[in-house]
Amino acid sequence: MEENTENAKEEYREKLLRLQADYDNYRKNFEKRFEEQRKLANERLVRELLTVMDDFERMMKSTDDEETRGGMEMVYRNMMKALKNEGVERMECVGKPFDPFEQEAIEVSYEGSCEENTVMEELRAGYRMNGRVIRTAQVKVKGGKK
Repeated sequence: MEENTENAKEEYREKLLRLQADYDNYRKNFEKRFEEQRKLANERLVRELLTVMDDFERMMKSTDDEETRGGMEMVYRNMMKALKNEGVERMECVGKPFDPFEQEAIEVSYEGSCEENTVMEELRAGYRMNGRVIRTAQVKVKGGKK
């Protein structure tokens, strides 16, 4: 009788350990999925803000008033800092080889001294968020022989 009691205790103990492990796995999986959803929601908002940032950059370039431009640059730096805090970084592509996974060739030029298939000019900035491309850069690329 005592042996049956010990076996039952051990069986319940093993079940409890399995349930605790299952619960820990469930909790970790839930937290991981929640974090992924949060990142996706942030990414959607960031993409919309990048369009606003493009307009803001064009506006800064078009103003002739130095005082106004200085204030706009300060606001722009603060917005970029806020985006950086969310894991957003601007991709640098001028002078580098064309990469179709990060850039979209909008224009090809056969003029210039750089090597073939090199990005000559950035027409629209590309961005990564947490190491993942969220918007490709639009670029002008040096073409080969015509």
